[in-house]
Amino acid sequence: MLGMRSTSCAWLMAAGFLTLVPSSVVLAGDFNGSGLGPIPDNNPSGIVVSFAVSGVTAPITKVSLKLGVTHTWVGDLNATLTSPGGTAHLVVFARTGATRTVGTGAADSSNLSGVYEFTDDADGDWYAVAASLPTGSAIPPGRYRTTTAGVPTTPAPAIAGTNHGGCSTFLGRAFNGLAPADANGVWTLAISDNFNGDTGSVTSAVLHVSSDELFANGFDSPVRGSCAHTLYDYTGTGRTSFALTRAVGGNIQWLVQDNDGTTTGGLSTFTLGTAATDFIVDGDFDGDGITDAAVWTPGAPGVAKFSIRRSSRPSQPYAIVFGQDGDDPAQCGDYDGDGITDAAVFRDVNLGTNPAHTLIHPSSGAPDRNYVTGEDGNFAVGGLDYTGDGIADIAIQSTFNVHDGHFQIFSGVDGDMVLEFLHGLDSDFIIPGNMVGNTNYDITTRRTVGSDRQYTTRDMGTQVVQPMVLWGTVGDVSTAGDFDGDGLDDYAVWRASATPGMSQFLIRRSSDLGTLTYPMGQNMDFPPAGARVH
Repeated sequence: MLGMRSTSCAWLMAAGFLTLVPSSVVLAGDFNGSGLGPIPDNNPSGIVVSFAVSGVTAPITKVSLKLGVTHTWVGDLNATLTSPGGTAHLVVFARTGATRTVGTGAADSSNLSGVYEFTDDADGDWYAVAASLPTGSAIPPGRYRTTTAGVPTTPAPAIAGTNHGGCSTFLGRAFNGLAPADANGVWTLAISDNFNGDTGSVTSAVLHVSSDELFANGFDSPVRGSCAHTLYDYTGTGRTSFALTRAVGGNIQWLVQDNDGTTTGGLSTFTLGTAATDFIVDGDFDGDGITDAAVWTPGAPGVAKFSIRRSSRPSQPYAIVFGQDGDDPAQCGDYDGDGITDAAVFRDVNLGTNPAHTLIHPSSGAPDRNYVTGEDGNFAVGGLDYTGDGIADIAIQSTFNVHDGHFQIFSGVDGDMVLEFLHGLDSDFIIPGNMVGNTNYDITTRRTVGSDRQYTTRDMGTQVVQPMVLWGTVGDVSTAGDFDGDGLDDYAVWRASATPGMSQFLIRRSSDLGTLTYPMGQNMDFPPAGARVH
């Protein structure tokens, strides 16, 4: 099912949560950490605090962490919590303050002094508080949300409105639902100091793990994220990964190359999906700021499902039963603004007669939504924020005056049409991405003239059409994403070759308009970053 015009490729599995627990309250309690002491300066191995958890007798529904720490320059520190055996993990905070809007990987100079509690029901914004303090002041002790890691410290131009680091995340999405066998045992909190000159110590650490029927559905109260998700970033670097999928023995094999912007990172391979039937899907279904590998399997109502390999819990995939045969599943996005991707499909009803619909399955457990969006035979590119309000919207492409491209933008908030315009031809492909640099995703269309690929982008913030860009040739697979890490998506393709070693990504860097090439793959592979292309 690779590379289809009407549906693209899609394959997924969603951020998983637990089953109901027994009616009686099962409380595991608080566990003191061992291995406290100085944090080694400029040492990526850092200090590892251990928590011996026992007494969990039902799937856990809450995890929180109290951390006593003193240290100068919080931006030096990375902290990650991991469950026994490495089943689940989540960054607590890392590279605090290193966002694109503050410049070239700069990190926050605030100090730590006191006890900090990290919990999903806190109101404290770790990044915002740190950024508000005078240089060298201490972040006030208190209750905070966990956050995504700041951008790596490799140079990246500051571009207004594009923040990768500092998004609020969810301990519950990473750890809730762990069975007793996975929850009892040694949990670890790894804290490393990654720059020279500032020092400190871990003075106390308490991990709270519990099971309580009050939270038995496993969902947290939605909290709006503070920054945008980088498309197809499977490793959390803030850059789109070099990734391919391949049919192997009837299954879909994923090859993900870390894109750290400097040297080549590690290559990971895993299997998810069935090659003959499944579709690739994009999204962050556990809310940790990292794209999850995911597929959608068609079938009858009640059978069709999304399957997600969560980045926070890769060994325990999760399924969301949603959709039916004929749906286009490449519409997933954050339609409720909680920082977590919602499953969604576009559905034609009756050919040429009834309107088409976008159906959304909210991650919060709220009732499904059903929006009338266009007519049968249209192409939909949903799940991206075209209006700049932090909520995913739906873009519909249809025919106007025989061959003109007619676009309608439907709000993800209520399904109302908020914008309508002509752009390109109805036969043009739609390439998702934010190419211009404001908070809105743009409408970019691609057509082939001779052997050349021509791209035309409409800035959805200003409605100004940008100059045409030539990139790629016939046979290339257009991809979406920010490969150079400057906060803008790049015009990019993956070019297959029958000659071993000659297949490659070709990227027009938005940062300097130069060319980035990365050899990867073989003939008949498919890049997940092409999944939203319609």
